[in-house]
Amino acid sequence: MMSIGAAIGFYNGIAAKLTEDMALLQPTLLCGVPKVFTTFYQKVMGAIAERNCMVQYLFFKTYNSQIDAIRARKPIDLSADQKYFGGIREKMGLKHTRLFITGAAPCRPYIMEFLRCLSGGNKGTVVQGYGMTETAAATSITGVDDVNMGHCGPPLPCCEVKLRDIPEMKYLHTDPNPRGEILVRGANVFSGYFKNEQASKETLEAGGWIATGDVGRWNPNGTLSIIDRKKNLFKLSQGEYIAAEKVEGIYQKSQAVGQIWIYGNSTKSTVVAVVVPNVDTLRTWAEGQGLWKLPREQWRTGTGYAPAFLQEIDALCTGQHAKAVKAFVFTEMQKLNGELNGLERCKDILIESKMDERAWGFHEANDLLTPTNKLKRPPLLARYLKELKALYAANGEATNPNEKWPGEN
Repeated sequence: MMSIGAAIGFYNGIAAKLTEDMALLQPTLLCGVPKVFTTFYQKVMGAIAERNCMVQYLFFKTYNSQIDAIRARKPIDLSADQKYFGGIREKMGLKHTRLFITGAAPCRPYIMEFLRCLSGGNKGTVVQGYGMTETAAATSITGVDDVNMGHCGPPLPCCEVKLRDIPEMKYLHTDPNPRGEILVRGANVFSGYFKNEQASKETLEAGGWIATGDVGRWNPNGTLSIIDRKKNLFKLSQGEYIAAEKVEGIYQKSQAVGQIWIYGNSTKSTVVAVVVPNVDTLRTWAEGQGLWKLPREQWRTGTGYAPAFLQEIDALCTGQHAKAVKAFVFTEMQKLNGELNGLERCKDILIESKMDERAWGFHEANDLLTPTNKLKRPPLLARYLKELKALYAANGEATNPNEKWPGEN
């Protein structure tokens, strides 16, 4: 970017002011992790959900029509685009944005299609890269003229990519579309960790290959799809493996979910979750139930949600209406169960209501998120161990006195 004279802007570090920063910068190219773009999606869809039924009908009719045109590589309806999405672009500072780049974690296809529609449906408006720090960021990236979803493009010319069988997960290179753990070798692969020879030996394999821990699939057109995470699997007592990130991705689509962590134990037969509610959705529900009294002027400060607002949310989730809040969030999540098989569906949930000014219950300050907003699963288990055991017990799977959970002595 600098080599061609482009100006680079950075947001000021306050998540609540991200759209204000974009309105000032008016970016033509916007890079962000999927969490940022998921927030865009939730805010827009949440605002539409508060409108009357006719507005909702017309919006989604137009939205679906535009998506169909984008998928078919046909021109979108420009007048409808300006009518329904022009104001959103203007408000979010996206009216000049020609390209969205996402990476660091898989971006769900529905989010990428939303971004395409939001940006006017032009070809190449959304690209997704795949890689890791040890491979100098991108290993593969989608083409700017590729409107297909669910893949990360072909490998870059600077590296080789191969897949290694994972028999216990039933991912094999002999599958109709070869699947397995992604290994990378090439000029973009690092030579080792600084002053840490042991870690370097553990990471770099014979022949210069680095094992990413991600599960990939080769598609017939030569593109690579990230379909699973080898390290984020757990096995239930039935012997079935559950891919945590897949399940989290499905439930994350719910307007009631702000953040979610899925957990399963090899001694238990069901999946449970810790959920940080979407505070705007929860507030709207509480208003409809006559449970919300805090005046609007006390909802936000200049940096995010106001302490009084967060205290009101916490009281709602932990006080006399806690069961009703949990039932509301869980019911909204269960509307997505049709996208999961029986063993992947959550049996029960815990509500986390202690949040920072962004309304995040999992964050770097409490060591539950990485700097790239990925869940830190061992610390999450340590944090909620006692509550999870009680949750399983309440659902008929009490912990045996001699039973050891991961991380316990």
